[in-house]
Amino acid sequence: EGIEAYLLCNLGQVLRDTGELMRAEEMLQKGICLAHAQGDAHLEAIYLNDLALVSLYRQEFSEALERAKASLEKFLMLELELSTTSDLAIVATAQLALEQQPEALVVVHKALHILDNCAGEGPDFPQRDYWMCYQVLQTLGETTLAAHALTAAHRLLMQQAQRINDVEMRQAYLENVAFNRSILQAVNGSTGM
Repeated sequence: EGIEAYLLCNLGQVLRDTGELMRAEEMLQKGICLAHAQGDAHLEAIYLNDLALVSLYRQEFSEALERAKASLEKFLMLELELSTTSDLAIVATAQLALEQQPEALVVVHKALHILDNCAGEGPDFPQRDYWMCYQVLQTLGETTLAAHALTAAHRLLMQQAQRINDVEMRQAYLENVAFNRSILQAVNGSTGM
């Protein structure tokens, strides 16, 4: 039973990242119930984060905000600050969409502070977190900080890509994961390559 909760989490993430949001929601809802029944607060926090991303991708910003804040609360209760960067990036993105610009700016600064201090070591998808921070900062006209976030996202993405020895798999990682592809497009667009 313990392993099933983790498998559903991975399956939900894959479905979400390939755009199958309804099926992703289904798997993640099933999994969070198992995690809750097992009393696994850490896994529940991960599920809430994954569900918050599903809401964000569906542009259900109030729901994304609620889920990310619930996840954030659990991670902080467990004293897992490095796990909060994704939630903070989601909160800032949702707040921006809900026209809460000052709040979004405060939250994006928190996320960047944690990401910069750990140099991207610790969070699960630091390049995605930096990318989301970049988008929020760019929209708010904070161009210097936005450029910093994009540079960091690109650096971490390329470091991770270098770890993949198989050329075709590396290419798939860079092109098939939407946020990785977006990071590369933004960098290539801004450097005029």
